[in-house]
Amino acid sequence: MTTTTTTDIKIESSFNNNISTFDKEDSYSDITFIIPGLNKPLKLHRMYLGMASKTFDGLFKKQGSSYVSFDPATQKMTWTCKKMETDTTYRRVLVKWLRFCYGEDQTFSIEECPAAVTILQQLQLKVKEDVKSMIEKHMTETTKENVDAAAQLLRASSADEDSEVNETLGKFVFTEKHMETKPNIVDECLMVLPADYLNIVEFRGIPPNELNEFLVRRKYVRFNRNKLSEEKKREVLMGCKQGILDDEEVEAIQKEGLLSDSELVELCKRGLKTWKEEWKEKVSTDRDRMKKEIEENKKKLEQMKKEQEEAMKEMKRELSAKEAAATREKDRATKAETEKGKISAERDRMKKEIEENKKNLEQMKKQQEEAMKEMKRELSAKEEAATRERDKMKSEKDAAIKEKESEMKAKELAVSELEKLRREMERWKPWIQQKEEEERKKQCEHFIYFDIL
Repeated sequence: MTTTTTTDIKIESSFNNNISTFDKEDSYSDITFIIPGLNKPLKLHRMYLGMASKTFDGLFKKQGSSYVSFDPATQKMTWTCKKMETDTTYRRVLVKWLRFCYGEDQTFSIEECPAAVTILQQLQLKVKEDVKSMIEKHMTETTKENVDAAAQLLRASSADEDSEVNETLGKFVFTEKHMETKPNIVDECLMVLPADYLNIVEFRGIPPNELNEFLVRRKYVRFNRNKLSEEKKREVLMGCKQGILDDEEVEAIQKEGLLSDSELVELCKRGLKTWKEEWKEKVSTDRDRMKKEIEENKKKLEQMKKEQEEAMKEMKRELSAKEAAATREKDRATKAETEKGKISAERDRMKKEIEENKKNLEQMKKQQEEAMKEMKRELSAKEEAATRERDKMKSEKDAAIKEKESEMKAKELAVSELEKLRREMERWKPWIQQKEEEERKKQCEHFIYFDIL
């Protein structure tokens, strides 16, 4: 399963999760994996690599590989691709795919996608989904609004001689429209790609133009003359399916000896045949198109005639309606003049009423002012009476308060006198008790005396 963001693509690993043992000294690793340019070898496991990759599986079974070597005696495995020594992106992507074999999901940026596709093909991972197509589709969709970015990805993806043709991205980039508006796509991109990309280019076959298939193929051969073998040069030129050769091109090819006379004749015949077929098809297409246009124009003329007749009828109806409207408007104008006189009289009457109302309002205003003055006088008199009443009540209240205070002082004085009497009685109480006791004794003695008598 894959998920994508704006420029990144995430590939979910379908292998068992053993990432905790990746490049660990104490994980019983049995393979030392040497990657040129990497700081140190990786400590990996034969079982996990063999289960995840057909390349590693074949290598362990002594089938050999052009990308990686294995020494059974030392259990050392070395990635032999020279690009790893100089390209940090390829090293980083290779390590990501190795971790992918250990069950870890991996995310690739758009810049890493070309290397991811190339190394995926080299490792031949045993994945359930077509991961290569997913990454290529992501590359196409991400760059679909930017042809220059797509061309840059193509150059990056073809930088490794083992990479396959990205047909989806190639068909998007090498269209007739793109190559006409952006000549650098041919000069800076197509010329440095593998020759197989020439088979997916959208050429324009009818000369004269620079996008004629043969001219582009001839340009490709000249640009890569030091890289291509003589056989490959002939194959590139003979792969042309359309295009016309001028005298200068024929002389140049004969001089360079790239094609034999028979091959040159065959190529010219094929180009001429294609050209004739294209012209024939173009003429037939143009004829059919012109017939169709004539029929459509006839229908349009008939439709326009009908529309004109309908328009004339409509104009007559509109003219009749306008005349009737003018008559009605005239009648309304006459009626309006009559109404105007009535309105003028009514306006004068209303004006007179307004003047009278103004006078009445002024009179009412004066009456209100007089009433307000009277109310103010009454209010002032009432306030003075209230003030006098309030002062009188205050005086009476103050007198009552003074009287109460006098009563209170008298009571306090009486209480004080009572208190003095109480203290005095308390002081005389022992003496009185003593006298009472003496009197009681005397009476007792007196009663005793009488008893004796």
